[in-house]
Amino acid sequence: MASRTVEEILADVEQALNTIREGISLHRGGVDVMGFDVGNGVLSVRMKGMCVGCPMSELTLKAGIEETVRMFVPEVTSVVNVEDGEVVEACHEEKIH
Repeated sequence: MASRTVEEILADVEQALNTIREGISLHRGGVDVMGFDVGNGVLSVRMKGMCVGCPMSELTLKAGIEETVRMFVPEVTSVVNVEDGEVVEACHEEKIH
C-alpha cells in the first residue's frame, strides 16, 4: 500500500468521526481532532461539551471513537484525549486548529 499524506489520513479521520458525532451530540458532547503523530499513529482529540468530566468518556473514547477511526483509517494505532490547556507535541505531528 502506498503511503498517504497527512491530509488524506485526516480527511478519512473526519469522515470516520462524522459517523459517530451525531450519537455523541445526542448526549451534548463533541470531539475535535487536535493532531496526528505519523511516527507512532497516535491521533489526539479533544472531547468537549458534556463529555468533559463524564465518567463514560473513556469508554466513548476507546470503544466508540478509537474503534471507529481505526476501522476506517489503518494508519491510526490509538486515540488519546487531550485536556484543555494541554499542548499536543510530537516531532511528526500535524496540528489541526
